[in-house]
Amino acid sequence: MHSPTLPELSNKRTLLSKPFSPLVRKCIKNITQYSSMTGRANSRTTFINSSINLARLCNFHGLDLD
Repeated sequence: MHSPTLPELSNKRTLLSKPFSPLVRKCIKNITQYSSMTGRANSRTTFINSSINLARLCNFHGLDLD
């Protein structure tokens, strides 16, 4: 699995911080993929660990999934 570096994420961080970002809309539309990713314990663990790593790397204070 590829772990992104800070330079790779800098544009994504900006996109995620803007209202109605195309990247965020794409995530919202892809609920089936999200459900598949979080539906099994091992996939859920990978998702959680990746989310924590991304949040720490980008100095985010949290992750809002609603």
